[in-house]
Amino acid sequence: MVRFIASLVAIAGGCALLFAWWLWAEVPQSEEYTLLFEDERLTRFSEHCAAEVFLEELPALETGAVLHSAVVFLGHGEVSPSQGWPDDPRPSWDCRPADLPRHWRLNQQVEFQALAPDGQLERSFDPELLPDDPMEPRARRCAKGQLTAGGFKQAVLAGRRLVARYGEALAEATLEVLSLPQRPCLATAAGALLPLLPGFTRGTVSITTLASGTFADVPDADAFRESEDLMARWCHEGTLPCSQQGCLTPAHVAAKVNAADAELCAEVKLARWLQTATSKSRLTLLSLGVAEMAQVFRAVRKRCERPALGSLLVLERWVRNASAARWRVLWNGLDISENLCPGEQMGCDEGLVLDRLG
Repeated sequence: MVRFIASLVAIAGGCALLFAWWLWAEVPQSEEYTLLFEDERLTRFSEHCAAEVFLEELPALETGAVLHSAVVFLGHGEVSPSQGWPDDPRPSWDCRPADLPRHWRLNQQVEFQALAPDGQLERSFDPELLPDDPMEPRARRCAKGQLTAGGFKQAVLAGRRLVARYGEALAEATLEVLSLPQRPCLATAAGALLPLLPGFTRGTVSITTLASGTFADVPDADAFRESEDLMARWCHEGTLPCSQQGCLTPAHVAAKVNAADAELCAEVKLARWLQTATSKSRLTLLSLGVAEMAQVFRAVRKRCERPALGSLLVLERWVRNASAARWRVLWNGLDISENLCPGEQMGCDEGLVLDRLG
């Protein structure tokens, strides 16, 4: 038995030596080369791929208080890049219908339509596809800038989280759905609505598109789109693009992302949507892009930062008898009210919130 164990140890040691020799022979030996899994910058890229949402049960804001309304800002999930890499065409993005579990009990009886603020019917939110590949006629590969099957699933998951928290508390509230006119945002709104709408709901549900100028434009839109494309490539493939001149390094990509992040500091006024929730009980859902969610993030946290895909900001309005209403601010499930009203307890005074977000 001892000899048998010794032989196994010897074999394992030999395999380890062979693997070490392979690494030495195959991995380029240069100071500039860094193994991807050793580069801390890639941790930040990976954190952008999907928001980490905390699902802990939160108590009522204060004893005797009742949830009156909620305003939800939802960022879209995975989107196919707006550009390609001709010298490195490996990745393709899947736009086949998402395979969603039956036990999610989604409302499949409704149809969605996008409406402009003046009531005119706008574009569809079904993803655009690349021409069929003769070798894969049913591949349904995404065209540029489309919400992928994975991104749609992220939206449905967000809707399920909203149902768990507000399905009963705001069952009688008026539902209002707004979205940027881009297809990924419209599709995200539809995905979030599937679990939100009660099973008996039938017919067509309207999603109103936000007017141009509601949010500030990114000053250097091309640089921002390039940084988003690189992040999308990393999230989808775990690789960085290559060309005849070589592959992009984590340092190069991080520099592009940091430069683009510096452009995400525009101010946006959120009070308009909160004010509509002060009289009648309302659940308002706004479906936004990454740049717009960054503006929302800055409004409540006073910090410029690119949020993770599928991020969720919720402002809850609580009332208790005849006392003044108070608001609780949740970012991906965490109570961050303290950022908006430092020193206050049990949420923020309504007047202060409307003033600071106005």
